[in-house]
Amino acid sequence: MASDLGYWAYPMDGANNGTTFTDESATIKGSGSAKTPTVNGNTKTSTALSKYYGSSGLFDGTGDCLTYASDAGFQIWSGAFTVECWFYLNSLVDSRGIFGFGNRASTTTRCFLITRSSGNLQFDWDGWSADGSLSVSAGLSAGKWYHCAVVSTGSTVTIYVNGTALGSSSIGSSSQSNAPLSIGAQGASANPATNDGINGYLQDFRVYKGVAKYTGNFNPPDATQNSAIAPGCDSLCDSPTNGDTANDTGLGGEVPGNYCTLNPLANGLNLTNGNLDFDIGARVDWKTTTGTYYLSSGNYRDWE
Repeated sequence: MASDLGYWAYPMDGANNGTTFTDESATIKGSGSAKTPTVNGNTKTSTALSKYYGSSGLFDGTGDCLTYASDAGFQIWSGAFTVECWFYLNSLVDSRGIFGFGNRASTTTRCFLITRSSGNLQFDWDGWSADGSLSVSAGLSAGKWYHCAVVSTGSTVTIYVNGTALGSSSIGSSSQSNAPLSIGAQGASANPATNDGINGYLQDFRVYKGVAKYTGNFNPPDATQNSAIAPGCDSLCDSPTNGDTANDTGLGGEVPGNYCTLNPLANGLNLTNGNLDFDIGARVDWKTTTGTYYLSSGNYRDWE
């Protein structure tokens, strides 16, 4: 397995009861190679429920998860990182993992994000260390979609739920190295049935190694905007016709836009407005960058 894991993305779209989970990171970046997970238990794509794309990943909480073998690319503690996804719980059960880096048997070399029966989200690092945990009051309940993002600047970790920062903590260096990754569970083990995974759906799971994608409140990429927090981007689930974007600022409430957003991994950009804008400073000439997917035609927006 190659160590080109600076970024990977699983929309979890597919046929009903499908068992293929396609990594779109190489397509989005325009380089690298796709990573293929091991599909454990009854993990499958389902058209019964989705945030968008028409399907999502279904996990039943009894051994369902996607796992990867150990690789140096999973060492995310050397600097900034972002892990984000949408999730929907069929039931709210204590200590059920949304994702985990490391082997579940280890108490010192793994990190994971779990739901709590109190409705909290909890991110632990260095295993179950008392000084390696951040719990936030997220008001979770069953039967509802949530966007969550765990973002580290390299020194501080923050948990965002639906675009709102709910809590932060200092985060020190970790001994975690070459750790396997699990999606839908706390961590990898020889028996995925012991992984304490979620009972519900996951959508659009993404990891950005070396990037603190969010540094303040934002609107998640969704058709419904929250005017109480910072503006973000519209959904990626429609196809605007010519002229639709003429008056669309990306703030929501105008036209849902199928945007090719700017790639936060490219050229050290200072991105704002849901990765639609970047500041070129005092430059007066052109500057190029890459987008999040290849465009052969369509609408565009320009900035001065």
